[in-house]
Amino acid sequence: MPLNIIIHRGTHEIGGSCVEISSGDQRIILDLGMPLMTRDGGELDQSSINNPSIENGILPNVTGLYADQVPSVTAVILSHAHLDHYGLMSLVHPAIPIYLSRETKALIEVGNIFYTFKQTKRSRMENCQTFDHRKPPFKIGHFTITPFLVDHSAFGASSLLIEAKGKKIFYTGDLRGHGRKATLFEYLIKNPVQNIHCLLMEGTTLGGEHNVGYETEKDVEMAMYSLFKSQSDASFVISAGSNIDRLVSIYKAALKAKKILVIDLYQFYLLNQIKDFSRGLPPHHDDNLRIFYIQCPH
Repeated sequence: MPLNIIIHRGTHEIGGSCVEISSGDQRIILDLGMPLMTRDGGELDQSSINNPSIENGILPNVTGLYADQVPSVTAVILSHAHLDHYGLMSLVHPAIPIYLSRETKALIEVGNIFYTFKQTKRSRMENCQTFDHRKPPFKIGHFTITPFLVDHSAFGASSLLIEAKGKKIFYTGDLRGHGRKATLFEYLIKNPVQNIHCLLMEGTTLGGEHNVGYETEKDVEMAMYSLFKSQSDASFVISAGSNIDRLVSIYKAALKAKKILVIDLYQFYLLNQIKDFSRGLPPHHDDNLRIFYIQCPH
């Protein structure tokens, strides 16, 4: 019995990733992301975002996946906690389990507390089941799933090996080799999964034409250190609050420059929620970190 692959979204656009793999009457979905643009590359219409449907292109056309359909999908597996990969998970039928790493679940739960997205409902977590990158593969029906922890700006991101009926599919999700966990990418290259029948890989920056001035996250850290050290007054950094690698780079640069790092409550709470996964993350006792509380008007 063959494995069938349908790439519902992600071949001609960035974001909104969704891949279906089927074996007989069993079907799994890899990622269910919010699109970042229309099918023709235009800006998304706000009314469509607020009322997602298959007809307006926000939802990929996957039969038996959504809450208003008869469920026929076996499971959904999410690779990481970026909206273009998980942003539509709240619309999955509650009878369909959603698998994700423990780290990814923690990030989404923190987002549920602090964020209110116009384009998506609060992510429903009751049908979620977590996997651990350090544990053996797990099974979903006919499928055997092996998750690989990878280097990415989303903490706890996964690549996925899917095996069924003697076939192997490797889904990279989003991965890179220049972050603070570059050794994970190097290990994967040196110890590749053998005898893969199909490789599914996003190619957003393939070709090396995206020159941003710094080759690695360590280079970013050193550039910020030089800047912080040269300034006698405050330095301001604008960065995604959930990008843990970048937050660590800022923290280390400030520490070396003997500056006090001030973060907001969201970043502090997020760091505390994921500290069990990486004990080396800040904050540490008596370090140079402070929290800025923003009072909301009554």
